[in-house]
Formats: sequence, C-alpha cells, structure tokens
Amino acid sequence: MTHSGIAQIIFSSLTRFFPETFSIWYMLVVICTCIGLHAVLGSSITTLSVVIPGLSLISSGIVQKEILLFTIFVSVCGHYFMPFHSVIIMIGEGKKYYSNSIVLKYGIALTLLIIISVLCIFLPWWMLVGIAY
Repeated sequence: MTHSGIAQIIFSSLTRFFPETFSIWYMLVVICTCIGLHAVLGSSITTLSVVIPGLSLISSGIVQKEILLFTIFVSVCGHYFMPFHSVIIMIGEGKKYYSNSIVLKYGIALTLLIIISVLCIFLPWWMLVGIAY
C-alpha cells in the first residue's frame, strides 16, 4: 500500500483531524486512526506497515517516536472486532468454539479498554518513567 501510493492518499486526508500540538486529543486521534485502519485492513502486519510510516510523518516534531510507536503497537495488536483480525481468534471461530457475535461483543469491549488504558494507564506511566514529557 505504501509503494502504490494508497497510504499517501489515506494519510493526506487524515491530517486535518490531528491537532497541532501534543495532547490527550492527539493521542485519541492516533488510537482511533490505528483501530479504524486495522478494522478495515484486517491484518496487524499490513496495518502496522501502513500506519507506522504515515503517523510518523504526521506526528514528526509533535509526539516522541517511542510514545507514538508504543501507542500504535498497543492499538493495533490488542484490537479485534471480527475473527479475521487475529489468526488465533480465527482458528477458534473456524473450529466452532465460539461465534462471530461473541467475538464482536468482546471486541467492542476490548476496543474501549484499549482507548482507556492507553490514555489513563500507559501515557501517565510513560510520563512517570520519563519516556514522555
């Protein structure tokens, strides 16, 4: 997606949603961008390969790279709505251990938990240990 120019098109249209300075709102936009793209693209690897370069360019000089990458990783790798968002979940659903509706139910709750944990636990912790300032 990066080489074909699709990532450029996606992120050039997303830049207007990002605040000009680092804040909780900025981090919320980063998290929602990651979760939204992962919901559409499905694969964590594909999403990371598109989101990391795109958000690195948008966030250059605004957010520290460590904070940005930690946030992207937590937002993408901990997120799922449907079984195809995680190979392990997809295998369990394929073996009929649970249904799509169960995955969706827990996925919605987990998405809210990701947002809350990054903003209320991870970010304050990173500030406390001196990674973010």
